[in-house]
Amino acid sequence: MKAGDIIQTKHKLIGEVVGVLQDTIEVYFLVPDSTKANGKIWIYKEDWDTIDKKDVIKHIEIKNKKMYPKYWRMVGFKAWDGEIFTRTDVDIEKDPDLKKYPFPTGCDTDEEQDEYDNDFIASEDEAFTFATVESDFVKETHKAVHDYNKWKPKDKKQLKIKSFIDNLELKYSTMDDEKHFVKGNSIDYKNPPMAPRAAKRHKSFQNK
Repeated sequence: MKAGDIIQTKHKLIGEVVGVLQDTIEVYFLVPDSTKANGKIWIYKEDWDTIDKKDVIKHIEIKNKKMYPKYWRMVGFKAWDGEIFTRTDVDIEKDPDLKKYPFPTGCDTDEEQDEYDNDFIASEDEAFTFATVESDFVKETHKAVHDYNKWKPKDKKQLKIKSFIDNLELKYSTMDDEKHFVKGNSIDYKNPPMAPRAAKRHKSFQNK
């Protein structure tokens, strides 16, 4: 069991693991939001709960993030944008409250990817390289990384979120670094280039 996995307890509570201790786990449970569609929209509880591992009766290990929506369906929920959920046993088109709710568009599904997705997603066998700084999207994305590096959590909840992200970054950057090592180069994942000239000098563009 690890952070990011989905669990269900013997009390029929469902949530996402954010921390694993010796005999307990920390979980953000899903709860109905009474302010949305008469409580038929579910969201993460504001604070996580600590429960005994022995209370878990179902554990969904997240092995492939692309299949995230499918994992949630296994516990009876449709994940929309990572923030709101609806129960799969409720027909959205027929329910009077849900059919008029402004659900976000373009959300991930576990259905077949379209042509754009197939072109956009890089092969897992390829070593990561930074995109050239030629569009506003790339500039904003790289700036977001630099801003994140400066972020100082102000409470326990923010600290837990940052710890979760940092652990994921460490895991996947270590895996990718091995691919660069084979090629005889390296990359500074935490410092993406912010300008075209910097991009040309950046380590990820060397030894091409």
